[in-house]
Amino acid sequence: MKKIRLIAMIMLSMMATAGYSQIQLGLQAGPQFPLDDFSSGYNTGFGLNASARYMVTEDVAAGLNIGYNHFGTDYDDFSSSLMPITLFADYSLSTNVIRPYLGFDLGLYNFSWKFKIGNTVSKDSELHFGIAPKAGIGYSLNDNMELTGELKWNYVMGDNGNDIDWFGFNIGILYSL
Repeated sequence: MKKIRLIAMIMLSMMATAGYSQIQLGLQAGPQFPLDDFSSGYNTGFGLNASARYMVTEDVAAGLNIGYNHFGTDYDDFSSSLMPITLFADYSLSTNVIRPYLGFDLGLYNFSWKFKIGNTVSKDSELHFGIAPKAGIGYSLNDNMELTGELKWNYVMGDNGNDIDWFGFNIGILYSL
């Protein structure tokens, strides 16, 4: 009987440690600021990002980001966008109501552009590898919802040294299922 109690207690303790494991969905938006060579041809853009995350532990999350970042130019007939599809990991520095965190994204970025000359419209796109270190803060509104703010540096490795990078400031909502 003592063995059954011991096994039951061990099983219950394992279940208790998995109690904080949860799935969260997020949506963020904000201005995107081109850097270096990318800033010489493009203006400040706008970004939208959706994420799904799984809390591996109480302070570590892993997940998937899908985004859309649009950048204009000084020319009305030319624009571009970058669509990141990345895996990410975040580490929370605190699990309190105010939760600062650090993270890292890694994945593919689809760079597409469109320009118009007369009545002819030309479009093209390329797929590149990129990374995005980030720092953010979350503020718990209730048990299921968190307000987030994030600073993210996106670095996309282009062909022949034509790298693309920009700095994004995003705010959003994170919802726990």
